[in-house]
Amino acid sequence: MDAHRGLLANPAWRCNLTVVTWAFASACLAVTQTEVDHGAPENQAKNGTLEVHLATLPGFADDAAFLESVASRVAELQQQAGEASDAALKCGFILAAATLILAEQLEPPCSQKFLQLDIPHQGDNAVVAARALDRADALLVEAETFLRTEQKDSTDENPPPTDQAKDLSRIAVTLKAFAQALRAYLVTEADGDSSRAARRAASGLSVIVEDDNPQIAAAAAFWQACLRAMEPDPTPALDILDRAIVDLPTDAPRFGFFSRLLRCRLVAARGGPPAALALLMQVEERANGWFKTEPDRTSALRSCAWLRLRTLNDWHDRLDLNSQTDERAWCRSRIDTLRAEQFSDSSKATVLRLNQAIPIIARPPGPIATPPDGTPAPP
Repeated sequence: MDAHRGLLANPAWRCNLTVVTWAFASACLAVTQTEVDHGAPENQAKNGTLEVHLATLPGFADDAAFLESVASRVAELQQQAGEASDAALKCGFILAAATLILAEQLEPPCSQKFLQLDIPHQGDNAVVAARALDRADALLVEAETFLRTEQKDSTDENPPPTDQAKDLSRIAVTLKAFAQALRAYLVTEADGDSSRAARRAASGLSVIVEDDNPQIAAAAAFWQACLRAMEPDPTPALDILDRAIVDLPTDAPRFGFFSRLLRCRLVAARGGPPAALALLMQVEERANGWFKTEPDRTSALRSCAWLRLRTLNDWHDRLDLNSQTDERAWCRSRIDTLRAEQFSDSSKATVLRLNQAIPIIARPPGPIATPPDGTPAPP
């Protein structure tokens, strides 16, 4: 081990090492080091002067235009619910409106928080997210009220619930589980104990992790892992996540990709940055084949670079200023290179986003079931 330490501390040797070799050798060395403190305070200077943005959604100039479109469609669905002739139709429109709020209106804050982007007025955004969740919860309560008129006890006078009513009930249960999960992820509890609400919400997702719909199952597993990652011990979250180098699920590539980024982040927290950097490089190598369009591939690669940059910053700041000067210098050189190569032009410094915080679980009944142009593709 002393030989490894001397090799890594020798600039003449280090300059001849590839990044992968350095990361692997550092990982070997890190086995003897104290585990990184998962609860260590975040470096407030990580971003510096960098401007990193979510990639623009297809069909929209910016997120403001997208959110305006979502609000308009939600209002239209609520109006159609008021005009519907029976309880099942009303419930269908209401659940479609709740789905839009959870899937699309809450996508920007979910993507921003997951990618740890510094957004102006972050506190105001949390308030807006809480209001959106309140609105979704109210819609779900309203849908359940209408469903109760359909689901009566099976007697001679009252027939059993129809298949349509059963399907709507299952959708409502699924949406409630996701709504609870997104609230626990985005909104801090009044008592400040976010981990307790996160554990409760993660348990609520257990009923849909095995859903027959692969998109719903992938989204549930992703958010369950995100919620468990809010606990001091990252092990439960790591147990949920797929291995970082396993191919993405074809039905939910974005949830799969972000799950792999989460795994890399948790590996850094539990076992040290070197192992996470090595994993991230493998994820980057595979990302070219995981995404079909060039904009998505570019944004996915830059998302990996963004996580590498944050990991390197964390590592640099944790290295001892006096005894680990060479390692700090190596981290600083990689940080400067990444900033220059990936984030020097703020107009192009875009990272991949979820597109939808959850899948579109409920679509409106009738001919308007096809979403309008510009609606984000499924994750």
